[in-house]
Amino acid sequence: MRPIFLGMGGPDRDIGGANAADIRRQAGRWTSVPLLAAGFGAVLLLMFAVIGAGLHASYRDAIRRHEQAAHNAAHALLQFTDVTMRQARRALGSLSVDPRAPGIVLPHDADELLDVLRRANLASLGFQGIGVVDSAGRLFATSYGPVVPPADVRDRDYFVHHRDSADRGLRIGAPMVGRATGTRLIPISLRLEDAAGGFSGLVSVLVEPSYFESFMETLGVDGATLFSSDGTVIARVPAGDRFVGQSIRRDGYLMSVAGRTRDGTFRAVSSLDGIARLYGYRVSQDHPVFATAAFDEQVVLAAWREELYRTLALMVLLSAIYIAFSVFAIRRVRRDAALADEARAARAQAERAMRDAEAANRAKGAFLAHMSHELRTPLNAILGFSEMVRDGFAGPVGARANVYVGHINDSGQHLLSLIDDLLHLAPAEGPRQPLAREETDLHETVEQAVARLAEETARRRVRVRLAAKADGKLPLNRRALHQIVANLLSNAVRHSPDGGRVDVSVRRDGTQVEIAIADEGPGMPAELAARVGEPFLVHDDPTTAAAGIGIGLAVVKSLVDRLDGTLAVRAGETGGTIAIVRLPVPA
Repeated sequence: MRPIFLGMGGPDRDIGGANAADIRRQAGRWTSVPLLAAGFGAVLLLMFAVIGAGLHASYRDAIRRHEQAAHNAAHALLQFTDVTMRQARRALGSLSVDPRAPGIVLPHDADELLDVLRRANLASLGFQGIGVVDSAGRLFATSYGPVVPPADVRDRDYFVHHRDSADRGLRIGAPMVGRATGTRLIPISLRLEDAAGGFSGLVSVLVEPSYFESFMETLGVDGATLFSSDGTVIARVPAGDRFVGQSIRRDGYLMSVAGRTRDGTFRAVSSLDGIARLYGYRVSQDHPVFATAAFDEQVVLAAWREELYRTLALMVLLSAIYIAFSVFAIRRVRRDAALADEARAARAQAERAMRDAEAANRAKGAFLAHMSHELRTPLNAILGFSEMVRDGFAGPVGARANVYVGHINDSGQHLLSLIDDLLHLAPAEGPRQPLAREETDLHETVEQAVARLAEETARRRVRVRLAAKADGKLPLNRRALHQIVANLLSNAVRHSPDGGRVDVSVRRDGTQVEIAIADEGPGMPAELAARVGEPFLVHDDPTTAAAGIGIGLAVVKSLVDRLDGTLAVRAGETGGTIAIVRLPVPA
């Protein structure tokens, strides 16, 4: 290991391939890990506390809202019951004892009793009828008609109550099967007395349990119950038939709560069905009844529990992330120095590779330029002498030989175009430097590019139609524009059939110039059109004699990019291929 020297105020010394600044940075990383982990842990604990407080608040809010809703529903049920009882009191209070025949209520004719119901508006509310019982416990008259022989009701709770108690108020009893009607009815009864205040019998009005149950179902709660003051179930939803007539006197809690306060809320397990509920209750001040409404606690808290489980899962996930982060951070810091060294070595290697690639690219460009020059020199001689022989400067030649000389010249021209493409490939693959702009006559430049291919188009009998709508000079690069048009036009002529046509259109549209060249060739497949501009991309066209080496469009794409333009190639509407170049120009 090399010795470490730290100078006071001097430059950092190299230490085994690293320097003192690297050592200090790594020491700082080691120091920051515990601080970062502790900070993240503190934030996590604070977040857990906030989440816990939010969950508790939402729990209390759910309980409070449903207890209040249950209390309101119990109040509505009791109001409905009190109104019913008052209407029954008005009907029954109109009946009295016949002073000439003690124990007989007047009126006791069926029609007259029905009329009592109608006057009190009870018939329209679902009340079924009025019954008259004498002091001996005989039901002898109803609004349905006389009872012959009179029915014995001495065993009924309501008769025993009125006979043995001086209570002059209304009494509502549990549903019973009427002996005169054979249906399940709730009796609301009133004690009758003679002039001396003695028990003279009773009158009762009867109502079906569904009268109360239908109202309960509109309250929007999970359950509602109407109780008599002694804890007997008068009406209930749901499952009223199972619990009507049962007593909750053994449920000391509910009876004690109802006995202490006039209304309120509480949470308890029902003594009837064993379900935990949120209750609201209200006790009547005028009649011997009280009402409860309730929500199933499991249903109320279902959404809250789902939120709780999601939150717990999130907390577990965050804790796992915290632990994983702590472990990862510690391991990461321990590996930091090695990774930094590897990064520096990789960066140095990449820089060396970049320099080598640039040198190789420069060598390739120099090689292409040199080889192109070396190839052009003898090729120019071949082309020159072949043209002289073809044109008769070397004396007359036979027709057959003249054909051969023409083939030599055509092949030489093709080879020359390939060499020119290779010369243009080197700058096309180099850095995309912008081209200098100069005032360029667009129409003239395009015409020169068309004229350059006059011999080839004449030989192939391909007609080139030029439509230019952009006169005047524009700030463009003339040589680049000439090369773009020439390459696209050469490509279109090459792929056109003999005797075909190539359309060249030039127009200026606001701040851009559009050059479109369309041929009547077989067209370029869509997958190749999407890759236009890649070097050596060749379309294998069996109808074309000389396909080229795939450099022309790459050169065009490079020049268009350097002029900040776009190149698009697509199939024509009636066949062939359309190449469209758009170049921006100042307005």
